[in-house]
Amino acid sequence: MGRRRAGKKKANQEEGGEAEGAECAQKSGFRLNDEDTDTLPTFATHPSDPVVAMAFGPSVRVYDARSSKGVELVEEKEALKHTAALRCLAFAQSGHLMASAGDDKLVKVWDTKTWKCLRSWLSPKKISAVQFSPKGDWVFFANKFGEVLAASCSAAELEKEVTELKPGEGSNLVLGHCCSIITDILIPSDGRHIITCDRDEKIRTSRMPTDPSDGSHEIAAYCLGHRSFVTCLAHVKSPGGEQLLLSGGGDGTVRLWQPELGTLLATFEVSTAASGEEEENESATVVAVAASPSGSIAVAVQGYPDVLLLKVTEEKTLGLVQRTLMTPAAHISHLGFSAEGQLWATALAPPSDQEGGADPAAAGRTPGTASLAVASLAQDGTLSPNQEAPPAQLAEAIQVAPARLEVGDSDPAQRVYTNRSTELGAVIPVKGLLKRKISEQERESRKANRNDKKPF
Repeated sequence: MGRRRAGKKKANQEEGGEAEGAECAQKSGFRLNDEDTDTLPTFATHPSDPVVAMAFGPSVRVYDARSSKGVELVEEKEALKHTAALRCLAFAQSGHLMASAGDDKLVKVWDTKTWKCLRSWLSPKKISAVQFSPKGDWVFFANKFGEVLAASCSAAELEKEVTELKPGEGSNLVLGHCCSIITDILIPSDGRHIITCDRDEKIRTSRMPTDPSDGSHEIAAYCLGHRSFVTCLAHVKSPGGEQLLLSGGGDGTVRLWQPELGTLLATFEVSTAASGEEEENESATVVAVAASPSGSIAVAVQGYPDVLLLKVTEEKTLGLVQRTLMTPAAHISHLGFSAEGQLWATALAPPSDQEGGADPAAAGRTPGTASLAVASLAQDGTLSPNQEAPPAQLAEAIQVAPARLEVGDSDPAQRVYTNRSTELGAVIPVKGLLKRKISEQERESRKANRNDKKPF
């Protein structure tokens, strides 16, 4: 009887969560497709060559500036192809390997010389982050169950012929976050630690084991201070050459840490800087943070098209250098610096407003398509986005299919956009991280119906 009641209660909660999400979508003027509502473009830059890889949906295209050509990555085996939205791309530090992973639970490693897939693994849950070890001999990937897994990228392992994948086969559990969604992974260049963050406000620095297949059993420090979920991590060098940690989160802050000790060095409130107004917006969420080799920091904030450029001062605080617009009429979903110091940004262009609002097509963007922008750092540390646009070959090489658009009978309000608009674009990675708030009445009801409180 207790199991039946618990099952019914869980079903009611799930229905309530779905209704809450639908209500949120309706308020924004869009009804979202449940199959693939959170497709956002992402990319990765090669650590040494002028090469950028971009993913949108299940496809990946690579642009090489040396040849001015683009290549679409193709898996020869039909059963091993990516079939859902890709969430993360990562290059090994040597640049000889690249990993792709996402909602189909597949992790694939590609040879960057031939762009052929060398090996695939299947995670038990959807992938939220991927990263290589400094030597490139292991690939680490986090899933939405709070696990970090590692798979060997040795020559013998990459040469294995795989025709069928089983969840967890060929990978090993390294660490876990107790069922909390892991949002990012960072591995320092010295390879001594693995840093992870999650939706429960935690940043964790764990000791990297000599053999990752043995698992990480020692926690060096926790970086605690965020008041909401943590979305992204990045390393940055201080003016003195010390490698520090940057984090961004749903509390509208970028924080600077000494990760091995868990010491908070500085906090920068992004909402005021992004809007240019004195009033702070507590709902502003940092969706991307990136740091250049020279120490410049780029920040993207939910709801604002501007990129914030910060720097670490001599006193190890964070200061604002510049606020600039890189991609008009679109919100930024990912940021990254190339080895040459160029700042790259991906964004999703919004659908046009049928009621006479802003038309992104007028700015040279096709509604519902991914866009890629690049800016160069000047000697004074500021960005010059208008002086260096991506070459024409890049726009031609990295082509992405427009968002699937399903139109209702005749009511424009019933249009279903697989890829969300400007207003919703930056909210996509945030929605799944917000915890459902429980009312006091529901809390008391749960206490009263607990099985361990019932008489036998």
